[in-house]
Amino acid sequence: MGVWRFSLLGFPIVVEPWFWLIALLLGAQGPPELLPSWVIAVFVSVLAHELGHAYLGRLYGMDASIRLYGMGGLTSYEGGSGLTLLRRALLSLAGPMAGFALALAVWVLMRLAPFEGRFVTDFLLDLVTVNVAWGLMNLLRVLPLDGGNVMRQGVYWWTGSRGDTLPLRISLGTAALFALPGLA
Repeated sequence: MGVWRFSLLGFPIVVEPWFWLIALLLGAQGPPELLPSWVIAVFVSVLAHELGHAYLGRLYGMDASIRLYGMGGLTSYEGGSGLTLLRRALLSLAGPMAGFALALAVWVLMRLAPFEGRFVTDFLLDLVTVNVAWGLMNLLRVLPLDGGNVMRQGVYWWTGSRGDTLPLRISLGTAALFALPGLA
């Protein structure tokens, strides 16, 4: 299985084989017959998240491309030099907000028009779950997650310095706070 390349809404997108493997592994704890539903929901969710970043980048005058790999995705930009700290923070928030918007739209759709069939119902529930969980995790103040990037812009604004020592310390502290209960 090789790299899959396509374009969506004018954005070049690359999907690496590791993306599919990790999605399969994350869904392996569920019933095998629902694994395809899960993998499609993860693909749609991560793509929607990255499209949120890419679309706002386009509004800021940048060209964006998307790569889905391993545990998620990455939106890369060309142009846009001189973005303000606020715009950089908003660019980071655009991905989780796109995911939350998709989750809300799917949830409302499920309430307005109940669907029949286990595959469709589980797919829609997976879309809501993945987008909410992925968005919340991504908002943690840990670099390189989106929340970490927002925190970094806030530290730059607050200190007037572009040094990464304080943002990295905050990231490490946040990661430790979330890892300790898992170790206990």
